[in-house]
Amino acid sequence: MPDTELVVEALSSLVVFDAGQAGAYREHAEPVTEQLGADVSTRLHEWLATWASSGQPGLVILTGNAGTGKTAATEHYCEALGGTLPREDLLVEVGASLVAKDASGIANRGERASTFKKALEEIPRRQVLMCVNEGVFRDAAEDLKTDSPELLKLLEQVMREGLSRIEGVTAINLNRQRLTSENLWNQILDYVTREELWEGCDGCPANEGEAGCPMRANAAALRRWSTREVMRNLLRACSGEVALTFREVLALLAYSICGRGDGGSAMRTTWSCEKVRRRYREVGAKDFTVESAYYNLFFGAGLSRDIIDDSPLLGALDSLGCGPAVDLEADSWLRNSENSPPSVQACSGMTIQHGAMEPLSHLMQVKTSIGVRSFQQIGDTVTVSDDS
Repeated sequence: MPDTELVVEALSSLVVFDAGQAGAYREHAEPVTEQLGADVSTRLHEWLATWASSGQPGLVILTGNAGTGKTAATEHYCEALGGTLPREDLLVEVGASLVAKDASGIANRGERASTFKKALEEIPRRQVLMCVNEGVFRDAAEDLKTDSPELLKLLEQVMREGLSRIEGVTAINLNRQRLTSENLWNQILDYVTREELWEGCDGCPANEGEAGCPMRANAAALRRWSTREVMRNLLRACSGEVALTFREVLALLAYSICGRGDGGSAMRTTWSCEKVRRRYREVGAKDFTVESAYYNLFFGAGLSRDIIDDSPLLGALDSLGCGPAVDLEADSWLRNSENSPPSVQACSGMTIQHGAMEPLSHLMQVKTSIGVRSFQQIGDTVTVSDDS
């Protein structure tokens, strides 16, 4: 059984919105994979492994924004060859192949062009895999347009179509991958929410089902089909504005589980198991409210305006404008939950009657000037109060 405390630390290290978070970067991801398990399987990983086992010579170029999974895919390729991911950015021998895990990291433009030239020269003899961003790819194609004019044509086609093949060279644009395809989306969510990751909570004093620990309740909510579909549709809407990356999507999901919502400290905006236990001992479940609910964290609750503006994904979610408009039907449900659907009654806290001692889940309770109240209790108070 995984150690849930270490799982929470692993999730926190994926949250690139915090200062000093490194787990979202492949070179520092070993502690994350130890806790969360092997990577989400993608069609690219499977294709590269098949190519590696075939031994068929050729050059494969992976391009795309930072965080799209180029390094992870390269690591899978190296493992299929029986080797490991190189530390250097230059072309390095891995088994019988050559691998450049990040040609964009080569500082000198002339050296980058030479790396591309060497890769092209090796095509008849062995496999070569290169990762490179679009700008460096374009520079190299321009520098080699006399000797290798096909590179510019390859680049333009892969930018338009996502995949291009010319004379032994295959280029794949990872900006075009669909992280919100149903199968892949569920794999990504399972990676951070599956029940086995949270079974180690049984001995925690804050474990009262969905009442005591906001992180465990958020993870449970993200296992529900309805929640997943709403999130998937929101990100599909965002994909028309930004290229979704594995790094930002995983960071957002991790934050939706373990984010504090109140901003935390200046250096840490996520919960830890120790902080949850301490707050539970000091105040009880009443201290956990919708500030730390996944449906607020998903939109960046608790993060500064600068962080949201610097994140393409958070910025796109913010531009959707979810929430500001009044929904009169939802307001009527809040005032009188007895007339709402059963799922809404559960969210409102209606099942917990006034004066009951059972703690509510943080997903349904809010801090107000008269104390922590469920949505149902707020509605009742507003309905009978003369104080506007």
